[in-house]
Amino acid sequence: MKKVMFYFLIAFGMILPQNINGQNINDGSTLVSKATFLGKSDPLKDIINKVPTIDFDKVRNRKADHPKKFFPNFKNKTPTIAVNKDALPKGADPVWQSEGRNSTYVVEPIVDRDGIGSSNSNATPPDPSGAIGKNYFIQMVNSTLFQIFNKDGSAVSGPTNMSAFWSQFGKNSGGDPIVLYDQLAERWVFTEFPMNQDFLLVAVSVTDDPFGEWNAYEFQTPSFPDYPKYGIFENAYVVTTNEGGDIPVYCLDRQALIDGADDVNVARVTVPRIPNGPSFQVVTPLNVAGDIVTPEGNPMVIRMVDDAWGASAQDQIELWSVDLDWSDPQATTISKTSEIITASFDSYPCASETNFYFCIPQPNDQLTDGLVEVIMNQCHYRNFESHESIVLNFIVDASGDNLSGIRWMELRRL
Repeated sequence: MKKVMFYFLIAFGMILPQNINGQNINDGSTLVSKATFLGKSDPLKDIINKVPTIDFDKVRNRKADHPKKFFPNFKNKTPTIAVNKDALPKGADPVWQSEGRNSTYVVEPIVDRDGIGSSNSNATPPDPSGAIGKNYFIQMVNSTLFQIFNKDGSAVSGPTNMSAFWSQFGKNSGGDPIVLYDQLAERWVFTEFPMNQDFLLVAVSVTDDPFGEWNAYEFQTPSFPDYPKYGIFENAYVVTTNEGGDIPVYCLDRQALIDGADDVNVARVTVPRIPNGPSFQVVTPLNVAGDIVTPEGNPMVIRMVDDAWGASAQDQIELWSVDLDWSDPQATTISKTSEIITASFDSYPCASETNFYFCIPQPNDQLTDGLVEVIMNQCHYRNFESHESIVLNFIVDASGDNLSGIRWMELRRL
């Protein structure tokens, strides 16, 4: 196992040293399984053309007449009780940018257009996901629509239900859709789970043209794969989920999926839960951006550790690396390679306790979701040759009085 060490942490303009312990190899059992090849799809353009145009007026009327559809996400979630009463910070976040921003620099978007919104989705919240390729941008929302746009923002297709795609393989569309673009292979990836079933669906485009054919797969999970998140590395598509117990990390044989192989290995390893930590614990996969790969070639996942949980003396970020060799997938291991001390943070900025994530009051007296105690999807890794960079963010208590704000960080290895 090669050690992964990121030497600087930049958070709101502050540079802080990190504290790195020796490698901590998780000796939990590795499970190896096979992804089932469902078949090659019809060209996506034919599927889109066969589906009737969605009447969003009817969708909105149906939503008004029926209860909103909520997904079984965030299972086992309950409020976190701080073990360490002396946890920092005491008061406002130490890197809170409370002053107004310098208006000298104004960044205007090149393209700004409406996509599929919450008023058109049949789910609350719509959980938008998007990816951009050489020629197109694809958006997906719960539950479950996708739409394809040119890079100038003009629509190339109308919103289409993913059930039209999965039904040709006898599968249903459940939710939590995510679209990815594999820049290294110039391929598109569709993912989601079917409702209330213990497996995940993955499809990879045969070429860089999303309107062409796709190779479709499913792979089994021990229990319902709640909150699936994906990352692309040169040797694997990485999937993390919430299944209760130790935290699963799945590695799918990327090249086999791209080739449309019948035989695709899946290696499952786990990261130990943090004692006295949140009831809902996940890790977040890194995603390779750009066309220069990582020196080690190993997939990586990341998570936060709040000192309020009592497992660490200081707030920190943990980086874990998967040692993966597809010639012997049973030998796959996952190791903690970095513990990066950060400026102190409070990862639970909930002003209203609800036993769920809608805990942040809004001016209309409603509550909005606050995805607490989790590093947000996606975390991007990029190799600039002069240095390597990981960018990430998560929500914190900015004011010390449960004002939710976003802490962003860049980790650099020089």
